[in-house]
Amino acid sequence: MNCAPQGSVLGPVLFILYVNEIMDCVCPGVTVKLFADDAKLYSAFDDTITPEYLQTCLTRTAEWSNHWQLTLSIIITC
Repeated sequence: MNCAPQGSVLGPVLFILYVNEIMDCVCPGVTVKLFADDAKLYSAFDDTITPEYLQTCLTRTAEWSNHWQLTLSIIITC
């Protein structure tokens, strides 16, 4: 069941409210950029931010998306 017809003005607002909760999954030190239907998570590694720490953040984000039945397309860039 849709909350708003596709193409309506209300649709993007509802989507932003829906996806904005993803910010609660992100660990401190990891930056998230949300734009339309895209989300980018990134961080610079140092003594406190390790690859394992970033992986924990990504795992929490994946669990959130599974819980809310929102399929993610993962693209890794360096």
